[in-house]
Amino acid sequence: ESDSKSPVSVAADYVTNFLSREKSIRSIVFGRTMSNVANTQRIITRRLQEKFPNNDLEHIIKFFQGNLPDKQRQKIINNFNNKEYHAIVSTVALELGVDIDEVHAVIMMGYPGSTSSFYQQAGRAGRKGEGLILTAFFNNPLENYYFNHAQYFFKKPPEKVKVMITNPKIIEKHLLFAEFENGYQKRITNTFQKNKLINLLQIRQILSI
Repeated sequence: ESDSKSPVSVAADYVTNFLSREKSIRSIVFGRTMSNVANTQRIITRRLQEKFPNNDLEHIIKFFQGNLPDKQRQKIINNFNNKEYHAIVSTVALELGVDIDEVHAVIMMGYPGSTSSFYQQAGRAGRKGEGLILTAFFNNPLENYYFNHAQYFFKKPPEKVKVMITNPKIIEKHLLFAEFENGYQKRITNTFQKNKLINLLQIRQILSI
């Protein structure tokens, strides 16, 4: 596919047009990878510099990814909610777990990888009034199939996820978050780290302390 028809270029076109015509069209662009986001950032920045040569782009659009420092991520979300700028280009880091107000349009660069992710991203738009959802597909067999069989896609249920809750790595993460949120003593995680084969019953006993 040519660059002019790539999902990255399509997303850049829409965001630039939204911002050019009416700054109140607030949008989020989702990329599957950091490289998608980086490419989109480069293209959008260049096009916005052409359309707004005398404007500070920091007040128009922001770029978001999960490896940013916590304070910086929270500042981006707060400023977007306060309408200090009008668009965010993000990885899946903004898919869920973050409160975002008044998003008018969501643009997905390619199929997110699961039905659940698709609806999570789409659900960011239209929470206050109408919302627009756009998906620009990449040229691969799965996305071509969904493009040509939209009814099948929208009828299929979200994928079922099965997780072994006795998996030590999963338990460890839950235990660490429990300690962080509820202030459990450090000796609890030390106990776990010394015994990676700790079972679910022991975890329940620990969390009930």
